[in-house]
Amino acid sequence: MDASTATPTTVRERLTEAWNDHDREAMAERYAEELAVPNAEPDTRSRAEQLDAEMAFFESFPDATATIQDLFAAPDGDRVFVRWHVTATHDGNFAGIAPTGNSLSYEEWALYEVADGHITGIRATRDSLEMLEQLDALDWPPEEGEGSW
Repeated sequence: MDASTATPTTVRERLTEAWNDHDREAMAERYAEELAVPNAEPDTRSRAEQLDAEMAFFESFPDATATIQDLFAAPDGDRVFVRWHVTATHDGNFAGIAPTGNSLSYEEWALYEVADGHITGIRATRDSLEMLEQLDALDWPPEEGEGSW
């Protein structure tokens, strides 16, 4: 897709296709050289750093797939909101958690900034507590008598 004819929504749709294929090269075509990622550490990443993070996720969840639930473009055309559903199986180390073989199913919401046919910024959120519960990585809820809210 030529960057001059790409719309923010087609850029995001193509990134989802590449993400589902775990295709680093196709994903690289969608990202700008540098991305603002305010809710991550560090808050600015190079394209390579973003791709490394995505590939690390796939090492932990080799069958991960995302299905777009909602996709909206801002009136000014430079931002796209997406809500998708992700499913995966925990077959590799993830954030210090040894593989459990557990199925993972969660929703993620993100706002993407797009310029010249490339994603230049990402603000994403997901329910990490729900993910940890599905991976049996929490001792929750507490047993009766261990305290409560």
